[in-house]
Amino acid sequence: MYYRDICKILSLYLLGFAGAMLIPLGIALYFQFLADPGDHPQPHSTVYFLDSIAFCLGLAALCYFFGRHSTGHLYRREGLAAVVIIWFLTPAIASLPFFFSGTLTNPVQAYFEAASGLSTTGASVMTPKVFNE
Repeated sequence: MYYRDICKILSLYLLGFAGAMLIPLGIALYFQFLADPGDHPQPHSTVYFLDSIAFCLGLAALCYFFGRHSTGHLYRREGLAAVVIIWFLTPAIASLPFFFSGTLTNPVQAYFEAASGLSTTGASVMTPKVFNE
């Protein structure tokens, strides 16, 4: 199996995923600096998205380092391995803002919430806040 080719694919994917995470970062920046504080009940999560993007970029750099001398041979085995790794890695990285911000303290629940959001199944482990009046 050509592990360097798998690492090269993962590095390119993680770079694109870090770029996609700029969208929720922009939304977090909007609610932190431009919107009224009462519009968004969650604490500001801008720094947690930045931490997650930095982790994703660091992992992409690490994968690129190991895959920099890839031969370019991609067979069925390498393709399947890359897809399986991507399917497990994507919700793990997407769950980092939930876990870093303390919104979900259990990493399994954060992983489930991220997988649910990415696959648009609609299942959730989060419950609404109860306001005492």
